[in-house]
Amino acid sequence: MYKDTKKKLETDRLRLIHALKDAVNYVENVAAAAEIVKLVHADEKEHFLSLSQEVEGKVSYASKPEHKYDNKRRKRIKLGRYIRKHLGMGPDELCDEDLHTLTSRVVGVTADNASVRIVRGEDIIFAYSRETGGHSCMTGYCNRHLIEMYADNPDVVGLAIHDLFGSARALVWNTEQGATVLDRVYGSDEATEVMRAWAEASGVVLRNHNGPPRGTEFDDEFSVTLDRPENYPYADSFRYMIIEGTKVHLYTKHPGTYDVLVLDCTDGDAVPACAECQDAVDDDSAVVDGVSYCSTCLEVLFTACSACGRWVERTVEVWSAEGRINMCSICAMELADECSVCGDITLLDDLDEADIGKVCSSCSGDFYICRHCGMMYAHDEYCDKCEAECAECGDYYYKEEVEDGVCSDCRKELAEV
Repeated sequence: MYKDTKKKLETDRLRLIHALKDAVNYVENVAAAAEIVKLVHADEKEHFLSLSQEVEGKVSYASKPEHKYDNKRRKRIKLGRYIRKHLGMGPDELCDEDLHTLTSRVVGVTADNASVRIVRGEDIIFAYSRETGGHSCMTGYCNRHLIEMYADNPDVVGLAIHDLFGSARALVWNTEQGATVLDRVYGSDEATEVMRAWAEASGVVLRNHNGPPRGTEFDDEFSVTLDRPENYPYADSFRYMIIEGTKVHLYTKHPGTYDVLVLDCTDGDAVPACAECQDAVDDDSAVVDGVSYCSTCLEVLFTACSACGRWVERTVEVWSAEGRINMCSICAMELADECSVCGDITLLDDLDEADIGKVCSSCSGDFYICRHCGMMYAHDEYCDKCEAECAECGDYYYKEEVEDGVCSDCRKELAEV
């Protein structure tokens, strides 16, 4: 019995040191974490720090050298407390966040992987209903109908559960590419690390991060096909969906077609994916030529017509009394015309009729208004229709004042002669 205990403590001490070395890669202050590994390995206090043989998730040490292999007399303690109390590593040297990250990783790597189990079918609904792994938008009894998609496809979807250090849950997918994929893990940090360590040891593909969706969950693309449900859940990884009859195809990355929906709602619905950024569209989104775009991409790629409100890729710049506006080509043809002088497209309401055509307000200042008919024209006093040139003096007069090509003033002078 003593030999077995001695061997187990020695083996677990090596496991602990290797886990500490691995955890160094996950903290910000690498130097401080490496110093912890050095101190544990050197063991100047002869504590022979090892994993606790009685309580998973804790470590044990010998307060006296003669207690080195005596489990009954070894002291059990949490690793974080041991580092603070016995190694003298304070918050100034290793911050609380780094300490938490390091100890959670060690617990996850050294825990018994057999503590993770996979449930399927109605057991998935039960686990979500009792909030295994903590509360989220999909947990609770009132959300049972949203989880039925997982329960109805047991050959494709399972739920990995760990119940020791708090609890954790994560969907497990059997993909069409042949890989088994672990989805986002919900639960305590220690339980999450246990779950991820189990996945690594089992050859299950892990996400690149354990946070909300941001498009970088996996390096490779994965897909599954499920029976089409009545309601859709919010999804963290397999969030892009194409509906095909009685089936739905789920993807971890946008499949590149325009009929894609996103599982981004908590009310059982799915929303279109923006054709440009591939995110779920928002309340201010719009459909352009049958394709959905979110409000951000709309403003970058398109312009709203000031007249009809349609979003178009190319608009016509139209001038008005209030300044420049944008119109689609159809509205511009109906509501605007070209200034005969400067060529600017201008609203019809802001164009004046002149003898040479329509003239905008900027150009109309160079024209005269006919004293007789009110027409704008480029000469003094009268327009071409209302004026006549005197053959004697060469001046222009209202045409009724010119008889036989001579104005009244010139007629008087000729009569006097």
